[in-house]
Amino acid sequence: MSEHRLTPLHDIIEALVNARKSFVSYRLPGQETPTTIIGNCQHFSSSEAIPYDVTGFIMVPFSPDGEEKLVFSQPEWKLNGWNCAFKPSAVIEKSVTIQSDRALPIIADEKTYKHQAARMIAEMQQHTLRKVVLSRIIAQTLPVGFTAGNFFASLCARYPQAFTYVMADGEQLWVGASPETLLEVNNGKGRTMAVAGTRKISSGKQSPLAWRDKEVTEQAYVCEMIRDVLNEEGITQFSEGPARAFQAGPVEHLRTVFDFEIPGSKHSLSLASALHPTPAVCGLPTTTASKLIAETETHNRSYYAGYLGPVDKHNVRLFVNLRCMQIIGKTAYLYVGGGLTADSVISDEWQETRDKAATLLQLLLNNSSQ
Repeated sequence: MSEHRLTPLHDIIEALVNARKSFVSYRLPGQETPTTIIGNCQHFSSSEAIPYDVTGFIMVPFSPDGEEKLVFSQPEWKLNGWNCAFKPSAVIEKSVTIQSDRALPIIADEKTYKHQAARMIAEMQQHTLRKVVLSRIIAQTLPVGFTAGNFFASLCARYPQAFTYVMADGEQLWVGASPETLLEVNNGKGRTMAVAGTRKISSGKQSPLAWRDKEVTEQAYVCEMIRDVLNEEGITQFSEGPARAFQAGPVEHLRTVFDFEIPGSKHSLSLASALHPTPAVCGLPTTTASKLIAETETHNRSYYAGYLGPVDKHNVRLFVNLRCMQIIGKTAYLYVGGGLTADSVISDEWQETRDKAATLLQLLLNNSSQ
């Protein structure tokens, strides 16, 4: 193959996956061109902080005890676009195989999920806990001919306004399409958002009906937490937009945008750490909700509901890792969750997790060579 021959990105991704090479390909919201970073994935333990001056791509788990933090910096290769002047054979020459002894994710069936939800709701009815997020994992056998590269392209096409990615650290393989910004910083100007409340869209159109009290209350909790964090971090001047509905696949959510100036002494990654986890993925109060999640959920959330994205000294684009799946062998493990309050109807919450997974499952099953 000529050094200058263009290779489709999906072929490059397939070669990277097969070679067990660390890489991440991502596409920012509203953009058409993906970026691919290959090699030099560093692992940071829960007690190690990611350097504030890092340039590259970071991936942080939901819980400090869940997984190692991943940092792609000083990559061996950096590619832009859907067709790149790159030889896939180059990754085979430099790849290092990592043996994995990880246990498979634990699947909670409907009965187990509803039992867990009942326990959480009972806790909220008896104590000061106002909201907690219960998640579960859906296992789906990969269709014949599935490739991570083609699936990434399908995600980009289906979710043009989402942050889409496929990531491998040499051992794990994750793909996703997140609708939620955790923190965006551009030359001193910051933005974050409160996202909560979920309802199914009928006939592909947003509903003209008013939101239920439960969704409005969930959204208010997230906004309250963000205001508190910004004030605690010394950001007392910020603009808060109105709550507006936005579509994410077959469902819509409420979203409120916060804009602010970042103080010169404030590091963006420090602010991101303070914002995580939001009530949209954990609950309120955060410490109590996090403890109840750890006691109730039988699976490790791993990178689900953590955050990820490209960073450099002056710019940060970090997204909450939602609408995501981990691929192990011939099986995809989809992570989905929903917020519970004291007034939640358990059957509705179960259905909400099914609605959230619907588009990813459909895209997955359509990603076949047949």
